[in-house]
Amino acid sequence: MKLLLFSKRLSLVIIYMMSLSVTIISVAATPTVFSIQGSHFANDNSNRYTIEVLKLALDKTKKEYGDYEIKLQGHGLNVARVLKLLEKKFYVNHFSKMSITDDIIKKVHVIKFPIDRGIIGYRIAVIHPSNLNRFCKLNENSIKNNISIVQGIGWADSEILKANDYTVYSTVTTDYDKVFALIEKGRVDAFFRGISEPRDPYFEEMAKKYGLIYDQCIALAYELPRFFITNLDNIHNANRVELGLKRAYEDGSFIKLWQKYNIKNLANNNLIDRKIFRLINPLVKTLEPDYKKYNFSIEQYFLNAF
Repeated sequence: MKLLLFSKRLSLVIIYMMSLSVTIISVAATPTVFSIQGSHFANDNSNRYTIEVLKLALDKTKKEYGDYEIKLQGHGLNVARVLKLLEKKFYVNHFSKMSITDDIIKKVHVIKFPIDRGIIGYRIAVIHPSNLNRFCKLNENSIKNNISIVQGIGWADSEILKANDYTVYSTVTTDYDKVFALIEKGRVDAFFRGISEPRDPYFEEMAKKYGLIYDQCIALAYELPRFFITNLDNIHNANRVELGLKRAYEDGSFIKLWQKYNIKNLANNNLIDRKIFRLINPLVKTLEPDYKKYNFSIEQYFLNAF
């Protein structure tokens, strides 16, 4: 009798363990859904590189963490709105690339790996052709007093430029159609853009519409670390992304991806022949400098160019 009772109990335990293992397998087989910041506006593909970087990081960690899906969310949102939604944990597992400040670090979880390797801190100007000679004659002092620059509200660039005594016109919209109209009408002189940012079809269309060109003579340069951010509770998934980024850097696949999107832009935008005005970024006083070891070296690029 006792043997029969023991046998029944053992059978129940085995059935329970089998059902538990099936449940675990089922859960593990379900891909983790990651969402990432969508484009700023229609026909904008400027976030294509960022999506590929996230995908690379997740591919590098599939063995430990399993499969994944990436979805785009938050199309057309400005920086301030994205931060507010992350603070409120509106998205479950959302990542956005953002220029980091000491204040942002307090509000969200930051993965301290420079996705753009610092190249985004080299900025070139979109201008009206009538200003081309004027820009070529600028120096580090005259640019502050004679040039007005349009930038989006909430952008780190706006605060950096103001802190360095540049004249900044802040706008809520960052739609090229509206921003470029300001330049065409002469209300502002320039819109500075990262040298690595692609000339996507919408950008080209709007520049052509308003008859605007890239200045060929100057560039601004300042520290502008851009990291992935997520909400403060999303530590598990953030750790996965950070691990994947570092693995990709170590095995060379991250550098290869970065070069795919950036080396051509460096050559096309003629950085070597430009006067570079260096600015101080006062927004990252407390940020540890460890991330800089992953940064691109402009000096090395110049050496390799000759």
